[in-house]
Amino acid sequence: MQFDYRYAWSSTATTTPDATGLAVAPDTLRKPTHFVGTLRQHLPFREAISALHDVVVSDLRFKPKDRTEYEAWLAQQEEAFLADAIARHGDVSARISDVRAELSALWNTERSVMKPFWDARQRFYKYTYKKYRDLWFVLDPVITVHPDEVFIE
Repeated sequence: MQFDYRYAWSSTATTTPDATGLAVAPDTLRKPTHFVGTLRQHLPFREAISALHDVVVSDLRFKPKDRTEYEAWLAQQEEAFLADAIARHGDVSARISDVRAELSALWNTERSVMKPFWDARQRFYKYTYKKYRDLWFVLDPVITVHPDEVFIE
């Protein structure tokens, strides 16, 4: 399989102390495309485009929460929580033992049920890596436009 593509520049990511930037280069060999159509389901399309907009403009930097009120309440309740935990210690220990045994059995069942899938997936990855290595390096755009549909990926 051969892919013909050409980019006007290299895609880059830059980081400064107060901002992060991403410049993505489009494939210049791809024909310009657009989409004109009638939507059958307006609300789901609107919600999908709104979600995509939120992703594009989001600022995912960490914003710490103000926990002073919660910590004050927790300090008042700490003694009551400790007394309750001591009173329930015997019952909880027995229940933990039962739940651990049940969970272990579930994990073993999951491993045996999922093993054929994981093995097949690994064989597929190895096969495509050996036979079609170019597929590992091609990235799809976020929105793909075709004559009869639009994909939001």
